[in-house]
Amino acid sequence: MVPFWILQLAELLAAVALADLSLHVDRGGLLVAGTAVFALLAITANGPLGLVRVVPRRLHVHAVCVVAVVFALAPVLPQVRPDVSGIIIIEFGAVGLFRLATLTSTVVTVRAPRGSARAAAHATDRPAVPTSSMGPAPGSALGSAPGSAMGPTAATGSTATSAPSTGAEAAPRAATETVSTPETAGRWIGRQATAAAQHAGIAAEAAALTAEKHAPAARAQAGRAVRSAGRLTGRLTRSVASASGPRSGSSGPAPGSSGPSGPAPAAGEPSETTDIQGPEDPK
Repeated sequence: MVPFWILQLAELLAAVALADLSLHVDRGGLLVAGTAVFALLAITANGPLGLVRVVPRRLHVHAVCVVAVVFALAPVLPQVRPDVSGIIIIEFGAVGLFRLATLTSTVVTVRAPRGSARAAAHATDRPAVPTSSMGPAPGSALGSAPGSAMGPTAATGSTATSAPSTGAEAAPRAATETVSTPETAGRWIGRQATAAAQHAGIAAEAAALTAEKHAPAARAQAGRAVRSAGRLTGRLTRSVASASGPRSGSSGPAPGSSGPSGPAPAAGEPSETTDIQGPEDPK
């Protein structure tokens, strides 16, 4: 079932929507009338959103159903009939409110105060005080002779005398109940500590198994990383040495090296720089 305040909220929203849409349709007088009627129903209902709260909930639900039916059949009259868009708006609003009203609960929920529930719980926890826990006294009505005038008085006295003993018995019971609460708490804490220790042991075993399983792969990976770093260091060292070698030997030509004009001619070989003379001109 739908709460009653949802029906009131739907009526207020329908009133606002009809008031806004009446400005955009031709001959929107029926929409204005629906706005006024639904707003009046919402504020006069005996619900959480009502302002006046003079209409009972059941009567309010019946009134919403009747108004929705009349509102849906009103476009039949040509005098108040709006245009097509206005008719569609009216029919949708009327059908929706009618369906919501049929599903609304009219039961009023009364919540008990918080203090009353606690007082009732404490009252049920208190032990019952018996009227008498002992047999009749020797001078009571049951033990006296028939016709004695002191019978009822003696019976009353015995009951009154046994009342203090009952109160004395109730005090140790309350003390026992008070002591049992810390004992229960201690046992609960012990169980929780034992469970936590068991979980910690299981987690440690799982971590050890995981480390033992993945240790060889980690060591192999570390060895590969170290070898790769060594090879990279060797390559960098060789490249630096090869780059610094020619720079250190470029201060001058080595003995026996070729000069700027090429290698020196050997003995008995003509020099490449000798001039080649042609035949002499006859004079």
